[in-house]
Amino acid sequence: MSQKASGSAPAHKHCPVCGISIAPTKDYCSNECREIDENGQKRMKNYRRLTLLLMVAALVVLLVLSLFLRRS
Repeated sequence: MSQKASGSAPAHKHCPVCGISIAPTKDYCSNECREIDENGQKRMKNYRRLTLLLMVAALVVLLVLSLFLRRS
């Protein structure tokens, strides 16, 4: 069931890390949650870079093998 905007709950949003209700002007409930989220974003960014690097490396290996096998 959806709650009406004029319902009994005051305007709020939830911390993206722990889900605690926070003021609409805040992004996180604490510095600890902010650090957890920032570290998670850094890990995801590094994971995406590594995945892209591995895909490019696999493509290069396939191209080199293709050229090498054609010459034989």
